[in-house]
Amino acid sequence: MASGWRGQWQRGTRWLRNNPALALKVLGIVLVVIIVLQNMEPTSVKILFWQLPAVPKLVLLLVAMAVGALLRESLRRRRDHKRGDMAKRKPYY
Repeated sequence: MASGWRGQWQRGTRWLRNNPALALKVLGIVLVVIIVLQNMEPTSVKILFWQLPAVPKLVLLLVAMAVGALLRESLRRRRDHKRGDMAKRKPYY
């Protein structure tokens, strides 16, 4: 059995090798927390003739991601419908 810092290093890398999915989830959560904390300040948004005076940047990011996901899903469904693949495809859930 290894002792000292090498033993601790080997135990840490063994955990990482045995739990890669959990390690990626923890990393993802840490990145989300960092992004949330960095984007809390409000900003004003002008779209054509509309103006939103004080919207947090985080809300803008989430809205943009949701719009992008909905657009991608609708285009995928349209493509699959044209191909006739809707009956063959399994749902995501």
